[in-house]
Amino acid sequence: MSNNEMRFSNSLRQKLIKDCTPQELVAALMLQAKCDAFNPEQVLADLYRYPQLWQSFWMGTMLPLNSQPPLPLSLIMLRDLQEFWHTDTLYVLAQNPMSITPLQELGEQWNCDTVQVIDGEKAQALLGLYHDTPPIAVFWWD
Repeated sequence: MSNNEMRFSNSLRQKLIKDCTPQELVAALMLQAKCDAFNPEQVLADLYRYPQLWQSFWMGTMLPLNSQPPLPLSLIMLRDLQEFWHTDTLYVLAQNPMSITPLQELGEQWNCDTVQVIDGEKAQALLGLYHDTPPIAVFWWD
């Protein structure tokens, strides 16, 4: 773990839950994630090093993006919360379309198995937005 990763991880771990933003709570959950090649400290340190690339992020299980609405299996993490944070997919709401390429490059450094981009009408439908919808970068680890 690099010094930046350790500093980020320690500062988040020391913060009181009541003082965390919702995004920081998601980041804290990511630190508990168990996934083969996923390194939460590296991913979070990189995301916070480049905040100009994203608006928000969420990590959970892969949503079935071909169904309308994406409900089947979307609560699988609820089943597993007593034991572990079941996660393998990181969703990053990009700041704008120009942010996608740098995010994809980060995904290569994160050793994720696949990187997808959701944009256009699909992103609009998933986010409940109908204009100026930024793309979503999807990173998946097996």
